[in-house]
Amino acid sequence: MIDSSSGAQTSDPEDLPRISTGSDGLDDILCGGLDPNRMYLYEGRPGSGKTTMALQFLLEGVRCGERVLYISLSETKRELTLVAQRHGWSLQGVDIFELVPPETTLDPERELTVFHPAEMELSETTGLIFKEVERINPARVVLDSLSELRLLAQNPLRYRRQVLALKHFFTNRNCTVILLDDLSSSQDDLQLHSIAHGVVMLEQLAIDYGAERRRLRVIKMRGIRFRGGFHDFTIEAGGVRIFPRLVAGEHHASFIGELTPSGNAQLDQLLGGGLERGTSALLLGAAGVGKSSLALTYAIAAAARGEHAVFFAFDEGRGTVEARARILQMHELLSYLGQKGVLTVLILAQHGLVGPMETALDISYLSDAVLMLRYFEVGGSVRRALSVVKKRSGNHENSIREFRLGSAGITVGPPLTGFSGIFSGNPRYSGTEMPEGLSE
Repeated sequence: MIDSSSGAQTSDPEDLPRISTGSDGLDDILCGGLDPNRMYLYEGRPGSGKTTMALQFLLEGVRCGERVLYISLSETKRELTLVAQRHGWSLQGVDIFELVPPETTLDPERELTVFHPAEMELSETTGLIFKEVERINPARVVLDSLSELRLLAQNPLRYRRQVLALKHFFTNRNCTVILLDDLSSSQDDLQLHSIAHGVVMLEQLAIDYGAERRRLRVIKMRGIRFRGGFHDFTIEAGGVRIFPRLVAGEHHASFIGELTPSGNAQLDQLLGGGLERGTSALLLGAAGVGKSSLALTYAIAAAARGEHAVFFAFDEGRGTVEARARILQMHELLSYLGQKGVLTVLILAQHGLVGPMETALDISYLSDAVLMLRYFEVGGSVRRALSVVKKRSGNHENSIREFRLGSAGITVGPPLTGFSGIFSGNPRYSGTEMPEGLSE
């Protein structure tokens, strides 16, 4: 890149070396990591994972042979050491500067001088921080946490000035700084967002069932491309494991959009020859009507051809799926699988058994094909019906066929001509002769 004002060649910001955050997932989201010698903010409620991510950042510096410093105004060295031990880490090489009094405050053998933030003026606290940084001269610093500085400042203007003082102090020290904030203020601290070079927000969400869900979002990164939106993560032994959200456009693969047979000639005929690779099909129907069995038909047929087939079961155990065999960001996921040439079969249960039905969510508009399975009653017997109600590519039958489950698999019968009202669960037959199989 050429600087037009001087004619001198300057480096492109995208070519500047990045430093790792200590997390492969976050590095991936940031397309390479952090710009060095800048100040960043990790914010989130207590327990969201900020301390763990901050320690990973410092330990990455230790692995690179850098001097690193953890400045703690809220947690003791003993607490940090316990966190590290539970992850199988050693904090050897991490300098810890405490500004909180642990239980051993009166221990004369303590190597660090301990001060109580509540008993000091804000300027004295920041002065102690500056002196320790000058003494250690670290390449990476974590400051935990800004909520303590906010309490000492007592008003937003003084707090902002002290944070700016921190930023100016670190500007010329070749030091990358991570600030931690537990969001203890009643309102979002947008002033802090404007000061930081980048902001990462961490969340811990309680859901109605299962374990809690953790996710993070990069709110801003000056001069750094990143993947927006929420990214799930877990805290495991060994640290934070981040799962970057899927971007389908980054994973295209060449493939032939040929028809994928189901192994059942009647079902393929109903679908106009079958389902194409790189498309998705949604199976809709009441519980027990045969959706999983129909999906397994495709998986078994693919395996018989020597192809890879995967069955993801979220509501059923593996044993249940195997027993039946013997007798899911959704838009990006489907786009990704489509770009890879994968045929995706989705199963969505409807509420109710007969009559009008509803679903908890509607993803039919995302699917390339929709197959409807319904119960209906004829002559005191419960039957199943199957129809293709949508198929974006290629022709398909508009007829409704009987669908049966047996020890040999699925059977698709002839079109149910002469019937009406099958999908309502109250069929009426106006023909002169009952179709084959229905008179049994």
